[in-house]
Amino acid sequence: MVFSKNFLACLLFGLTAGVVVPASATLVTVSTANSPFHSQYYSQGVWQDHGDVFHPNQDGRNVGRSGNIFWRGFYTFDLSNVLGTIVSATLRVQRSEQTADVNLGLWDVTTPAALVNNSININPAIFADLGSGVSYGNYDVASRPTNASFFDVLRFSLNADGIRDAQSAAQYFTIGAALTNMDERHIFGYGYGQISYLDLEIADAADPSAAVPEPSSIALLVIGLGGLLARRRRS
Repeated sequence: MVFSKNFLACLLFGLTAGVVVPASATLVTVSTANSPFHSQYYSQGVWQDHGDVFHPNQDGRNVGRSGNIFWRGFYTFDLSNVLGTIVSATLRVQRSEQTADVNLGLWDVTTPAALVNNSININPAIFADLGSGVSYGNYDVASRPTNASFFDVLRFSLNADGIRDAQSAAQYFTIGAALTNMDERHIFGYGYGQISYLDLEIADAADPSAAVPEPSSIALLVIGLGGLLARRRRS
């Protein structure tokens, strides 16, 4: 049987009427100001390896070494309202004070979010957790240029492990921050009260049932075929 161009066009229309075109990804931003554990502070802060705890339960962000004390940071985000598939995740942090070139490592945090956000004492286990485990990436950050603003914002794209852990988070997702440099240098110093952000690119999941042609689409196909057959008989 020879099919006309009109027949093929109708057939193509009928078959593609139920095809779903994936929606473009959307950007969702959460911050350490969302669902804070303490009414006065954001869900971020630091833990130190020893010595007096100078700023308990505050949202300081100094990461590195100051004198003989090492500091590691954390950022906690509430992802309970994030729906869809996360395809990228970028941490945004204000640079504030930076004393030298640094290599910053971002890490998974297994310590419960409520506990890591309660930095009132020295806790070697939590301090170690903020700089070990699953790496979310390492980033070379050059010193802040002399003419650059104190309020520069740095962006750190998480690797596939970071994206996976953000996707699987039941509610809270915490990122640890530590320098690989062991000499006296730091970043994010004196940045109290500065909110940190997590930008998430979300791919909308298509409804699998929508990929099946609906009855109306099938009816259009049948009508088209019937019209062509009637036309062929008349000719």
